[in-house]
Amino acid sequence: MNLADASLFFIALWAFGVVPDPRLVFVAYGLATLASIVVVTPNGLGAYEVAMIAVLMSGGLPEGTTIAAVVLARVVLLLGTIGFGWGFYQQSVLRSGAPPIRSERVRS
Repeated sequence: MNLADASLFFIALWAFGVVPDPRLVFVAYGLATLASIVVVTPNGLGAYEVAMIAVLMSGGLPEGTTIAAVVLARVVLLLGTIGFGWGFYQQSVLRSGAPPIRSERVRS
Protein backbone atom coordinates (compact mmCIF):
# COMPACT_ATOMS: atom_id res chain seq x y z
CA MET A 1 0.00 0.00 0.00
CA ASN A 2 2.80 2.42 0.88
CA LEU A 3 4.55 1.62 -2.37
CA ALA A 4 1.37 2.43 -4.32
CA ASP A 5 0.85 5.71 -2.45
CA ALA A 6 4.43 6.83 -2.95
CA SER A 7 4.26 5.80 -6.60
CA LEU A 8 1.33 8.16 -7.11
CA PHE A 9 3.58 11.09 -6.17
CA PHE A 10 6.23 9.85 -8.59
CA ILE A 11 3.61 9.58 -11.35
CA ALA A 12 2.21 13.05 -10.55
CA LEU A 13 5.69 14.57 -10.80
CA TRP A 14 6.34 12.66 -14.00
CA ALA A 15 3.04 13.94 -15.45
CA PHE A 16 4.32 17.49 -14.92
CA GLY A 17 7.53 16.66 -16.79
CA VAL A 18 9.81 16.08 -13.78
CA VAL A 19 11.44 12.67 -13.42
CA PRO A 20 12.63 12.53 -9.82
CA ASP A 21 14.89 9.98 -8.21
CA PRO A 22 12.50 7.33 -6.79
CA ARG A 23 14.56 7.21 -3.58
CA LEU A 24 13.90 10.92 -3.02
CA VAL A 25 10.15 10.39 -3.48
CA PHE A 26 10.09 7.46 -1.03
CA VAL A 27 12.08 9.40 1.59
CA ALA A 28 9.75 12.39 1.16
CA TYR A 29 6.74 10.08 1.47
CA GLY A 30 8.11 8.54 4.67
CA LEU A 31 8.90 11.87 6.30
CA ALA A 32 5.52 13.29 5.28
CA THR A 33 3.80 10.25 6.79
CA LEU A 34 5.66 10.80 10.05
CA ALA A 35 4.66 14.48 10.01
CA SER A 36 1.02 13.51 9.50
CA ILE A 37 1.10 11.36 12.65
CA VAL A 38 2.06 14.34 14.80
CA VAL A 39 -0.52 16.80 13.44
CA VAL A 40 -4.12 16.65 14.66
CA THR A 41 -5.80 17.47 11.34
CA PRO A 42 -7.52 14.61 9.50
CA ASN A 43 -4.94 12.52 7.66
CA GLY A 44 -2.27 15.10 8.51
CA LEU A 45 -3.73 17.54 6.04
CA GLY A 46 -1.41 20.50 5.68
CA ALA A 47 1.66 19.15 7.45
CA TYR A 48 1.85 16.19 5.09
CA GLU A 49 2.01 18.42 2.03
CA VAL A 50 4.46 20.86 3.58
CA ALA A 51 6.83 18.05 4.59
CA MET A 52 6.56 16.36 1.21
CA ILE A 53 7.18 19.60 -0.71
CA ALA A 54 10.06 20.62 1.55
CA VAL A 55 11.89 17.32 1.13
CA LEU A 56 11.34 17.18 -2.63
CA MET A 57 12.49 20.78 -3.11
CA SER A 58 15.53 20.21 -0.93
CA GLY A 59 16.31 17.30 -3.25
CA GLY A 60 16.55 19.73 -6.14
CA LEU A 61 13.11 19.58 -7.74
CA PRO A 62 11.59 22.79 -9.13
CA GLU A 63 9.35 24.73 -6.74
CA GLY A 64 6.15 25.35 -8.72
CA THR A 65 6.00 21.96 -10.36
CA THR A 66 6.61 20.18 -7.06
CA ILE A 67 3.81 22.06 -5.32
CA ALA A 68 1.37 21.35 -8.16
CA ALA A 69 2.26 17.67 -8.33
CA VAL A 70 2.00 17.11 -4.58
CA VAL A 71 -1.36 18.88 -4.36
CA LEU A 72 -2.64 16.90 -7.36
CA ALA A 73 -1.53 13.59 -5.87
CA ARG A 74 -3.06 14.40 -2.46
CA VAL A 75 -6.37 15.41 -4.02
CA VAL A 76 -6.48 12.16 -6.00
CA LEU A 77 -5.62 10.15 -2.87
CA LEU A 78 -8.20 11.84 -0.65
CA LEU A 79 -11.01 11.83 -3.22
CA GLY A 80 -10.27 8.19 -4.04
CA THR A 81 -10.43 7.30 -0.36
CA ILE A 82 -13.72 9.13 0.09
CA GLY A 83 -15.23 7.65 -3.08
CA PHE A 84 -14.28 4.06 -2.34
CA GLY A 85 -15.32 4.46 1.29
CA TRP A 86 -18.75 5.69 0.25
CA GLY A 87 -19.11 2.82 -2.23
CA PHE A 88 -18.14 0.18 0.32
CA TYR A 89 -20.47 1.74 2.89
CA GLN A 90 -23.37 1.58 0.44
CA GLN A 91 -22.56 -2.03 -0.35
CA SER A 92 -22.53 -2.96 3.34
CA VAL A 93 -25.87 -1.22 3.91
CA LEU A 94 -27.42 -3.12 1.00
CA ARG A 95 -26.02 -6.47 2.18
CA SER A 96 -27.15 -5.99 5.77
CA GLY A 97 -30.75 -5.47 4.71
CA ALA A 98 -31.00 -2.09 6.40
CA PRO A 99 -33.88 0.03 5.18
CA PRO A 100 -32.90 2.81 2.79
CA ILE A 101 -32.67 6.30 4.16
CA ARG A 102 -35.72 8.30 3.13
CA SER A 103 -36.16 11.98 3.46
CA GLU A 104 -39.56 12.69 4.93
CA ARG A 105 -41.15 16.08 4.97
CA VAL A 106 -42.06 17.44 8.32
CA ARG A 107 -45.58 18.83 8.40
CA SER A 108 -46.00 22.10 10.18
